[in-house]
Amino acid sequence: MTLKLSNSSSRTWLGYVTAEIVQRCITMCVEECLACRNGVISPLLHFHNELSLMDKIRRYLGRVVIDLEYLFDQFILQFGWFALNRRDYIQLAEIFLNVSTPEAIMYGKYITHQNDHAIYGQQDSRSAAESIVIESTLDGAVKPKPTECSSLKRQPSSDKKPIKAKRSKKAITSQDAAPGNNL
Repeated sequence: MTLKLSNSSSRTWLGYVTAEIVQRCITMCVEECLACRNGVISPLLHFHNELSLMDKIRRYLGRVVIDLEYLFDQFILQFGWFALNRRDYIQLAEIFLNVSTPEAIMYGKYITHQNDHAIYGQQDSRSAAESIVIESTLDGAVKPKPTECSSLKRQPSSDKKPIKAKRSKKAITSQDAAPGNNL
Protein backbone atom coordinates (compact mmCIF):
# COMPACT_ATOMS: atom_id res chain seq x y z
CA MET A 1 0.00 0.00 0.00
CA THR A 2 1.41 3.37 -1.01
CA LEU A 3 -0.96 5.68 0.86
CA LYS A 4 0.52 8.32 3.11
CA LEU A 5 -1.40 10.11 5.82
CA SER A 6 0.06 13.37 4.57
CA ASN A 7 -2.04 12.83 1.43
CA SER A 8 -5.17 14.98 1.90
CA SER A 9 -7.46 12.37 0.35
CA SER A 10 -6.31 9.63 2.75
CA ARG A 11 -6.62 11.93 5.79
CA THR A 12 -10.06 12.99 4.60
CA TRP A 13 -11.00 9.32 4.10
CA LEU A 14 -10.02 8.55 7.70
CA GLY A 15 -12.00 11.61 8.81
CA TYR A 16 -14.97 10.29 6.86
CA VAL A 17 -14.62 6.87 8.53
CA THR A 18 -14.25 8.58 11.92
CA ALA A 19 -17.43 10.60 11.35
CA GLU A 20 -19.31 7.40 10.52
CA ILE A 21 -18.00 5.65 13.65
CA VAL A 22 -18.98 8.55 15.89
CA GLN A 23 -22.44 8.82 14.32
CA ARG A 24 -23.00 5.08 14.76
CA CYS A 25 -21.97 5.25 18.44
CA ILE A 26 -24.38 8.14 19.04
CA THR A 27 -27.18 6.35 17.19
CA MET A 28 -26.64 3.09 19.10
CA CYS A 29 -26.76 4.95 22.41
CA VAL A 30 -30.06 6.63 21.52
CA GLU A 31 -31.55 3.38 20.19
CA GLU A 32 -30.74 1.60 23.46
CA CYS A 33 -32.16 4.36 25.66
CA LEU A 34 -35.16 2.95 27.51
CA ALA A 35 -36.58 6.43 28.01
CA CYS A 36 -36.58 7.01 24.23
CA ARG A 37 -38.19 3.64 23.59
CA ASN A 38 -40.86 4.26 26.24
CA GLY A 39 -41.71 7.79 25.09
CA VAL A 40 -40.39 9.56 28.21
CA ILE A 41 -40.28 13.32 27.67
CA SER A 42 -37.90 14.63 30.33
CA PRO A 43 -34.30 14.76 29.13
CA LEU A 44 -33.24 14.10 32.72
CA LEU A 45 -34.46 10.53 32.37
CA HIS A 46 -32.67 9.76 29.11
CA PHE A 47 -29.48 7.71 29.52
CA HIS A 48 -27.93 9.03 26.31
CA ASN A 49 -28.03 12.58 27.71
CA GLU A 50 -25.92 11.56 30.69
CA LEU A 51 -23.03 10.22 28.63
CA SER A 52 -20.33 12.38 27.08
CA LEU A 53 -19.30 11.76 23.50
CA MET A 54 -16.16 9.99 24.74
CA ASP A 55 -18.28 7.71 26.96
CA LYS A 56 -20.49 6.84 23.99
CA ILE A 57 -17.47 6.03 21.84
CA ARG A 58 -15.93 3.92 24.62
CA ARG A 59 -19.17 2.04 25.19
CA TYR A 60 -20.14 1.34 21.57
CA LEU A 61 -16.93 1.35 19.47
CA GLY A 62 -16.45 -2.41 19.81
CA ARG A 63 -19.94 -3.02 18.43
CA VAL A 64 -19.80 -0.67 15.44
CA VAL A 65 -19.97 -2.49 12.11
CA ILE A 66 -19.27 -0.54 8.94
CA ASP A 67 -19.67 -1.64 5.34
CA LEU A 68 -16.46 -0.10 4.01
CA GLU A 69 -17.28 -0.88 0.38
CA TYR A 70 -20.51 1.13 0.60
CA LEU A 71 -18.88 3.88 2.68
CA PHE A 72 -16.07 4.24 0.13
CA ASP A 73 -18.65 4.53 -2.66
CA GLN A 74 -20.36 7.34 -0.73
CA PHE A 75 -16.99 8.99 -0.10
CA ILE A 76 -15.94 9.11 -3.75
CA LEU A 77 -19.37 10.32 -4.81
CA GLN A 78 -19.33 13.11 -2.22
CA PHE A 79 -15.74 14.21 -2.95
CA GLY A 80 -15.54 13.44 -6.66
CA TRP A 81 -12.21 11.61 -6.26
CA PHE A 82 -13.02 8.81 -8.73
CA ALA A 83 -9.39 7.91 -9.47
CA LEU A 84 -8.60 6.73 -5.92
CA ASN A 85 -7.39 3.16 -5.50
CA ARG A 86 -10.40 1.47 -3.92
CA ARG A 87 -8.47 -1.51 -2.55
CA ASP A 88 -5.81 0.65 -0.85
CA TYR A 89 -8.32 2.98 0.77
CA ILE A 90 -10.50 0.15 2.06
CA GLN A 91 -7.41 -1.63 3.39
CA LEU A 92 -6.34 1.60 5.14
CA ALA A 93 -9.78 1.87 6.76
CA GLU A 94 -9.69 -1.79 7.87
CA ILE A 95 -6.32 -1.25 9.56
CA PHE A 96 -7.60 1.99 11.10
CA LEU A 97 -10.70 0.23 12.49
CA ASN A 98 -8.65 -2.68 13.86
CA VAL A 99 -6.15 -0.54 15.76
CA SER A 100 -8.25 2.48 16.76
CA THR A 101 -9.04 3.14 20.38
CA PRO A 102 -11.75 5.49 21.64
CA GLU A 103 -9.01 8.01 22.40
CA ALA A 104 -7.64 7.78 18.84
CA ILE A 105 -11.13 8.35 17.43
CA MET A 106 -11.79 11.30 19.72
CA TYR A 107 -8.40 13.02 19.69
CA GLY A 108 -6.81 11.77 16.44
CA LYS A 109 -7.62 14.99 14.57
CA TYR A 110 -8.91 13.12 11.53
CA ILE A 111 -11.72 15.65 11.37
CA THR A 112 -10.24 19.15 11.21
CA HIS A 113 -11.45 22.66 10.52
CA GLN A 114 -10.25 22.20 6.94
CA ASN A 115 -12.33 19.08 6.25
CA ASP A 116 -15.25 19.47 8.68
CA HIS A 117 -17.67 21.07 6.22
CA ALA A 118 -16.52 18.81 3.41
CA ILE A 119 -17.22 15.68 5.49
CA TYR A 120 -20.45 16.83 7.13
CA GLY A 121 -21.73 19.50 4.81
CA GLN A 122 -22.20 20.65 1.28
CA GLN A 123 -20.75 23.76 -0.33
CA ASP A 124 -22.87 25.93 -2.62
CA SER A 125 -21.01 25.94 -5.93
CA ARG A 126 -17.84 23.99 -5.22
CA SER A 127 -17.25 20.27 -4.87
CA ALA A 128 -16.44 18.95 -1.42
CA ALA A 129 -12.92 18.10 -2.58
CA GLU A 130 -12.22 21.75 -3.44
CA SER A 131 -13.03 22.82 0.10
CA ILE A 132 -10.16 20.88 1.65
CA VAL A 133 -7.48 21.90 -0.82
CA ILE A 134 -4.77 23.79 1.04
CA GLU A 135 -3.32 27.02 -0.32
CA SER A 136 0.31 27.91 0.36
CA THR A 137 1.12 31.49 1.29
CA LEU A 138 4.27 33.33 0.24
CA ASP A 139 5.98 32.72 3.58
CA GLY A 140 5.40 28.94 3.29
CA ALA A 141 2.65 28.83 5.92
CA VAL A 142 -0.37 26.74 5.08
CA LYS A 143 -3.87 28.13 5.31
CA PRO A 144 -7.15 26.46 4.41
CA LYS A 145 -9.17 27.67 1.49
CA PRO A 146 -12.26 29.50 2.78
CA THR A 147 -15.51 27.57 2.59
CA GLU A 148 -19.11 28.64 2.84
CA CYS A 149 -21.51 27.04 5.29
CA SER A 150 -24.77 25.65 4.02
CA SER A 151 -27.15 22.80 4.70
CA LEU A 152 -25.73 19.66 6.29
CA LYS A 153 -25.40 16.53 4.22
CA ARG A 154 -24.82 14.02 7.03
CA GLN A 155 -27.72 14.04 9.43
CA PRO A 156 -28.32 11.88 12.49
CA SER A 157 -30.75 9.09 11.72
CA SER A 158 -33.12 10.34 14.42
CA ASP A 159 -35.28 13.44 13.90
CA LYS A 160 -34.80 14.42 17.54
CA LYS A 161 -31.54 15.94 18.69
CA PRO A 162 -30.53 14.84 22.17
CA ILE A 163 -30.43 17.59 24.75
CA LYS A 164 -27.17 17.75 26.66
CA ALA A 165 -27.91 18.11 30.37
CA LYS A 166 -25.75 20.59 32.27
CA ARG A 167 -24.00 19.21 35.30
CA SER A 168 -24.04 21.15 38.54
CA LYS A 169 -23.28 20.47 42.16
CA LYS A 170 -26.10 18.59 43.85
CA ALA A 171 -27.87 20.27 46.74
CA ILE A 172 -28.67 17.94 49.63
CA THR A 173 -32.39 17.87 50.35
CA SER A 174 -34.56 15.95 52.73
CA GLN A 175 -37.95 14.43 52.06
CA ASP A 176 -39.35 16.41 55.02
CA ALA A 177 -37.93 19.77 53.91
CA ALA A 178 -40.31 22.42 52.59
CA PRO A 179 -40.13 23.01 48.82
CA GLY A 180 -37.24 25.34 47.99
CA ASN A 181 -35.53 24.82 51.34
CA ASN A 182 -32.29 22.87 51.19
CA LEU A 183 -30.66 21.40 54.25
